[in-house]
Amino acid sequence: MCKAKELTNNLFDASENIREEWKNLHNRLSITDQKKNDVEHFIELNNNLNASQGYKVYKLLKETLEERRIIKNQIDELRPIMDFVGGSQLTNPKKKTSLFNDIEKKHNLNNNADELKKYNVRVLTDLFGEVIKKEAM
Repeated sequence: MCKAKELTNNLFDASENIREEWKNLHNRLSITDQKKNDVEHFIELNNNLNASQGYKVYKLLKETLEERRIIKNQIDELRPIMDFVGGSQLTNPKKKTSLFNDIEKKHNLNNNADELKKYNVRVLTDLFGEVIKKEAM
């Protein structure tokens, strides 16, 4: 595979990985929000908790909130690149196919043109003649 195609594949793969991570983080945030709601409703509906039970509920809520903060920070860190990738043409699989076709055409043109290339000698005509052609391999 030519380098341009390899780089194009890497670009589209990285874009897809970024979008997958974005979805994953939002799914994790949703689950964490649901856990937070569960703990809050437990607190709301239980009036008779002793100190030990209250501390366990507090600790669970604190751990859930800390987990949520970590996820939200990761989303904030990923947002600039997601905005960049999401706004580009990297989300369209047809663009990848089109780009690959363009690269293939250029590659084929270059390969065919190499066989026809010739160089007009400017100074060293006595050494090389008037024209240098690529020899068939």
